[in-house]
Amino acid sequence: MKKILSIPALIGWAICTSAQSNSHASTNGAPVSPILISAIADRTASGYLNNIRTRAVRDFEKNFTANGNEKWYQMPYGFRATFKLDDIDYRVDYDKKGNRLDALRTYTEKKLPSTIRSMVKTVYYDYSIVLVEEITKPRNETTYIIHLEGETEWINIRAQNREMEEWQRFDKAKESSITNK
Repeated sequence: MKKILSIPALIGWAICTSAQSNSHASTNGAPVSPILISAIADRTASGYLNNIRTRAVRDFEKNFTANGNEKWYQMPYGFRATFKLDDIDYRVDYDKKGNRLDALRTYTEKKLPSTIRSMVKTVYYDYSIVLVEEITKPRNETTYIIHLEGETEWINIRAQNREMEEWQRFDKAKESSITNK
């Protein structure tokens, strides 16, 4: 009796592991592009989210309101979900075990918290805020990357813990000149 029960269990385990062990490593060493797994809108598809860890899907459903427009991608390090809601682009990354690595929100100046906006504008008042990237990692402070445009240059500012630093500076005249700090 024990052998009969263990054979179906072994078959089930073999099917699950072969479905999850799809290696997307390139044979020639070239970078691997993400592979679209499935869109949430396609809930009736038989292969819906089979390769994605349950932990990642549960975390996503609990913490994000995508309204059914998210897309999942298989990445070399795990999984990525992307969606757009209220003029904010979201990208959520998970490792292969389904643990959330980070969440990236991309938006315009209008959605930037007023405390961060005033901190940037008091120093860089002649610059326009073109884009904001808000990076949230578990158990870490939120980091803001603020992209500024001036008459002759672009500046990227990194803000975290009520502190701000100039991170990158690009000269418009010489697009190849980059200064990292």
